[in-house]
Amino acid sequence: MRKGQTMPEDMGMTILFLMVVVVMVLIGLLLSVSLRIPYIKDGELTSAQLISYSIDFVSIANRPNMIADVLTSARSEDRSVLEKSLETVIVGSLANAQASELPETLEGLMKSYSSRNYYISIKRDSNELMNADSMQFKCGEKSEGWCVSRRLAGENCDVGRIEIDDADVCKPLQVCCKHDVNAYAGAGNKNVITCENSKGVCSAGRKLTTWAGLIPIRSGPFCDAGQIYLGRSSECEGKNNGETRICCAPFTDESSIETGISSKVVVPLLYKNLISGTLEVTVKQ
Repeated sequence: MRKGQTMPEDMGMTILFLMVVVVMVLIGLLLSVSLRIPYIKDGELTSAQLISYSIDFVSIANRPNMIADVLTSARSEDRSVLEKSLETVIVGSLANAQASELPETLEGLMKSYSSRNYYISIKRDSNELMNADSMQFKCGEKSEGWCVSRRLAGENCDVGRIEIDDADVCKPLQVCCKHDVNAYAGAGNKNVITCENSKGVCSAGRKLTTWAGLIPIRSGPFCDAGQIYLGRSSECEGKNNGETRICCAPFTDESSIETGISSKVVVPLLYKNLISGTLEVTVKQ
């Protein structure tokens, strides 16, 4: 062999060694990256806790079964949420169970999931003993209305809805609209025409304006806040001089689940092997 010439075996071993080093570096990087997720302490989510396996924390925000599992394991002051929920259905009220802070605790926990729409309730024999609501855009003394943008002309609230006092919740350019078909019809407004098997009401909706450069583009109409869009319905064609072309249903726990917007999980609250009540968690998909 001439001086300076490298054996093919040496070159192959060098390449193999470099490949092993690269693989080991990549494995080291992967092992060194530990996902940090908030964990529950004293009923609140703390900053982070190292875990050795991978969980997409944000993805559970729209999975009610996982949220229910986390909530029932959390603590509300001196006891767990599950324990206080069970005691509430046994004694019949939050006050008797010394759990008056439970709704506030649940709302605080749910803020960590960035879920804009959720509804949590404790029920006994179909009677609701407690609820915790996202309250997004809701208004009125009893949170029975929704904040919507004030219209430049015409009625501020759509068909089947009336304007109520917002209890200082809505923004200056908003009004509070409550779904009340009877009150709306009695005020001599547009004709109230039901649609989609009486689930919704033929509505005017709103059109949204977006800009493509210097060209305005209008899309819609869409249902207002607090309503579920059920599409264009043949029952609405030509009604109210063609002004109410779309079908909008009130946004409720039941209607959002039925239309697939939300999903719900029911946790049975057992006492002496009997179902005393339920803890129900509904979140938007």
